[in-house]
Amino acid sequence: MKNLNSAYGLLLVAYCLVSLAPVAGAKEPGNSFTFYSYPQVPWAYDEVMGTRSNPIWGGGSVKDGLFQGYGLSEPMNKYGNYGQPVGRYLEADLKIALFGSSFTNHETSNLFQEKLSKVLGKKVHVVNFSVGSNGWLSMLDIAREMAPMYQPDIILFANNVPAYFYSRLWRFLIPVGEHTWGFVQSMEPKQYFDPLVADINPGILITDRVTKEWAERMNRAKAAGDEKTIREDPVTKQLVSDFHAMRKYRDDVIATYGSPNVPNLHKDYSYLKDERFLQNMEYIKETGIPYFFIHLPTRPEYDCKDPNDFDFRLALNENADKGRRWAKELDQITGQPMIHLMKYYDPELLKSPAKLVGADGGHPGQLGIPAMADALVQVLMVRKGKDWNLKD
Repeated sequence: MKNLNSAYGLLLVAYCLVSLAPVAGAKEPGNSFTFYSYPQVPWAYDEVMGTRSNPIWGGGSVKDGLFQGYGLSEPMNKYGNYGQPVGRYLEADLKIALFGSSFTNHETSNLFQEKLSKVLGKKVHVVNFSVGSNGWLSMLDIAREMAPMYQPDIILFANNVPAYFYSRLWRFLIPVGEHTWGFVQSMEPKQYFDPLVADINPGILITDRVTKEWAERMNRAKAAGDEKTIREDPVTKQLVSDFHAMRKYRDDVIATYGSPNVPNLHKDYSYLKDERFLQNMEYIKETGIPYFFIHLPTRPEYDCKDPNDFDFRLALNENADKGRRWAKELDQITGQPMIHLMKYYDPELLKSPAKLVGADGGHPGQLGIPAMADALVQVLMVRKGKDWNLKD
């Protein structure tokens, strides 16, 4: 299947992963949302990993009631994740498994792979198992599944502050109308909607109203600046109506059952008492594979200019206290202090932090992606140098 708009499809991958975490509460959503064509959605339910990538995604967006674009993308690779890897894993001198979230997308991991290969003068392959909205718990679940399968030479766990607060997540779809589905994130491995432990993402609409012909016509209208068409198109208007109906469905569920507070951990949660997490970490240790936990900076940390701290300080005191407690617990369990990646950034870049982040103020932007890749290289060179015990 050919891309309808390959450039937009690449942007869609990043946008999708940014918008996975649902927003608590029911506020007026306006007429801006992401939509995907059923069944070409990014997520396939997986009881162990929470989700796997589907082979084809078809989606776009509407902003203030105006069609913005639609594309078909074939982002899944042979590892079950989005984005195409560069090179062959089995032929690499150094094999790295990366577990993260939308902050560690395939652009970053491919660039990291390229830069580290040049520094070492060896073939490096980074297989990226990142999943949007994953926290430390889900990342370790995936690592426990994938580490014995791929047997990497080194394992990297990389994420930002929300990773401490996120519960495990399982993702699937449920019908919410005649032509629409809701994207569900559940804190328990149930492939049915339990409103006590699951929520419908309020910013994503799944629909079967989209056709190839309609998408091609609308993409042409958007490219030509035909605002009348992208504003008055009846299918776009129907999608807006379906979106509000989906939101009303979600609001009615919350009014009846209350908010499940997905994906946040309960305030009394303790990593030290999570048997599954403890067993996963113990397995990683027993493999003997070197592993590192890396904290990725976001705009608050850049602004604070303290490379040794999290942005917990900018949160409400209650959340900051929870975050610091959980950070200490994680360090205790992993047996090593968290590596703050900001310490390894070029000091000149840190003088202009706004240039390192995207429009959302958190995810790495156009300059932030190569900066993160460079910093990851620096971490491994400082920690390991060139002593990788590589096979000649």
